[in-house]
Amino acid sequence: MNVRKMIGTVLGATAMCFASSAAWAQSSGGITYSRPPSADAPAASASIKNRKAQLDPKRDTPESFATYQLMLAYGKCAAGLGNDFVSGILGSPAESRTEKHDLVELQQRVSSCKRTGLTNVMSLQRGVLAEGMYRRANETAPKLPSYGAAKPEYQQFIDLENKRNHLRSAADQTMISATDCLVAQQPAIADRVLRTEHGSDAESSAMDSLFAYASKCAGPKRPEALSRSFLRAFVADSMYQYTKWSAQRVSASKD
Repeated sequence: MNVRKMIGTVLGATAMCFASSAAWAQSSGGITYSRPPSADAPAASASIKNRKAQLDPKRDTPESFATYQLMLAYGKCAAGLGNDFVSGILGSPAESRTEKHDLVELQQRVSSCKRTGLTNVMSLQRGVLAEGMYRRANETAPKLPSYGAAKPEYQQFIDLENKRNHLRSAADQTMISATDCLVAQQPAIADRVLRTEHGSDAESSAMDSLFAYASKCAGPKRPEALSRSFLRAFVADSMYQYTKWSAQRVSASKD
């Protein structure tokens, strides 16, 4: 089997799908969350107090940035209080009955964590939990290569994650396959994305760099019609899984 040709075909298809993220956003639609952020939330909280906060796959607003920032705070808290349980959730197939049950149970286990702004959209819940777990395990930026695994190796990672994500919607499968490729090619830049303040210029710049330096995954430019909140959630999910896979691969090579 010509591995190089196979990988090129897979990545080419992924790039075509992810580059048309406007279609993904259109199919996902706007999502409204009925629990508004609290009055003491950070930036933009005043403007969304007593209103329904919205996260739209197609665009960002100061209100949506503030809402997702609150969700990130929940993810960080949950990762700290329920580390092993959260690890189990992220290890289970996405959109499975097990995941759905455990996400509800997690809220009971970490009831002291503020759930302000938390949505029941599972891809976003996975994203904030994955970022919380990744940042907890890596309080400071780890030493990561500017270019990650070699092509045959990161294709193995993508194939494994495709199996974990087989229950997701077609749109979400497209997104996660693309971000799996992005973080496997440029883990250091993906780490930088997750260390920026959500909604900041630094975040936007890091996301642009991720696409530019891993252009074979999804083209050289970040799609304009794609919410940074949604993109960050998928990058976090991919980064958490990639670093676990990479550590296991290194450990196995030493045995």
